[in-house]
Amino acid sequence: MISAVERGLHLPGLDVLLTLSRTLHVSPGEVLERLELSRGETVETGDLTLDELEVLASRSFWSGRHRRAVAYYDVILHRLANDPPANATERRRKTASIEIPRAAALRRCGAINAARAGAERAIGLTDGLPLFQAQAYVILAALQVQSGCLPLARDAAERAVVVATEAGDAKTQGWAWIEKGEVLHASGLAAEARRAFLQARAFVRRAGDREHEVNVEGNLGSCLRDMGRLDQARQRYLRALELARRYNLPSAEALWLVELGRVSLEQGDAERAAACGAAALAIAKPGNHLVTEFRAEWLLHRIRLHADPGDPDRHRVAYLRKLYARLDEHRGVEEIREFRDAYCAPGGERSP
Repeated sequence: MISAVERGLHLPGLDVLLTLSRTLHVSPGEVLERLELSRGETVETGDLTLDELEVLASRSFWSGRHRRAVAYYDVILHRLANDPPANATERRRKTASIEIPRAAALRRCGAINAARAGAERAIGLTDGLPLFQAQAYVILAALQVQSGCLPLARDAAERAVVVATEAGDAKTQGWAWIEKGEVLHASGLAAEARRAFLQARAFVRRAGDREHEVNVEGNLGSCLRDMGRLDQARQRYLRALELARRYNLPSAEALWLVELGRVSLEQGDAERAAACGAAALAIAKPGNHLVTEFRAEWLLHRIRLHADPGDPDRHRVAYLRKLYARLDEHRGVEEIREFRDAYCAPGGERSP
């Protein structure tokens, strides 16, 4: 029954949902998120080994097919539950090594509850395993930022840096410092965040971590933007886009296209901003990257209002409302806060 629900083969009623929540010790929201993600996403696993499934999951993640990545990780966890390693430490290590990227993929899908639960499970499994524990704290910190819980995000990010230093792995240290920078940036401390990202860049380059190199470059741009250095910010965003395209990372490309669009609009180049927003949507929408899709749509809405303040842009606002219904827990995302303040006032009218 549980496996069938997680793989989208059975739709539970309310009583079954509550029973599953108690049995799994998870919230009903997490069960519903698992069910929503599994619908329409099936993977052929055949006689593939766990290692082969992990490779496919990782490829799916970095190619932007996050739902498919979750589906592969679910299959791996199901196999591990049915045929666990005999050694208890190896069992914990192996399970944690899957829960962590699975939580990262769930986060990219917008499944905050399920992602947070996965990260917390991984932390519980990684006592004495600093490499995996640091990675789990990174994911948890990112989720707290996305949820707008900055004090908890700061605690998790600091813990990630400390444990990553203990682990001594350059890639994980770079990832931890990136997350510390993102927490500082979300807290309005752009100069401090920039220093953290520069520290992250040193580790990322040492590790040859191409994926996170893209992230560092874009985040440096965001710090420069908040410091009022718009031309330099544009150059960092362009560098992030160049790397994302070179390394075939479409979800990262869409993310930094939105940021380039934002800085273009601030510099008065509405045409360039609109082109960036449309290009980001062309990647994010078919890839089910809901947060990036929302941010791109909001950018295009702002451009429309900039051109004609009296234009209600009703069609786009209606679509944003539908997306918002699935993303309202993402309180740390600036565009979602702006939409809520503008269009979720009492009575459903636009706020003054």
